[in-house]
Amino acid sequence: MTDRATRGYIGSGLHITGTLSGEGDMIIDGRFTGDISIGGQLLVGEGARVMAPCAARAVTVGGDLIGEVHADHVVVQSTGKLTGDVHSTTIGLDDGGVLTGKVLMDFDLSDV
Repeated sequence: MTDRATRGYIGSGLHITGTLSGEGDMIIDGRFTGDISIGGQLLVGEGARVMAPCAARAVTVGGDLIGEVHADHVVVQSTGKLTGDVHSTTIGLDDGGVLTGKVLMDFDLSDV
């Protein structure tokens, strides 16, 4: 995550349902159900559970994320589980991380 002042946080004891949108970064350590569309980075912390389609600049999954993901960069950490299709230009899957779904990558091949 960046050091930008615009950062949201959902703590481990919180259960939130709704729509999350904005331009900043978001860290979720609790539970969230709904829709997420942010212009910054989304971090789903270890032990967190997110059930939502997600659109963000970057998504890092250390807990459970169920939903379609649209991002420039996606990482599923060793403790993470992502269930849903991923639309991204780059994707990383750490040893032990789980990804169940299709990966659709959009990139340009240069003319050689």
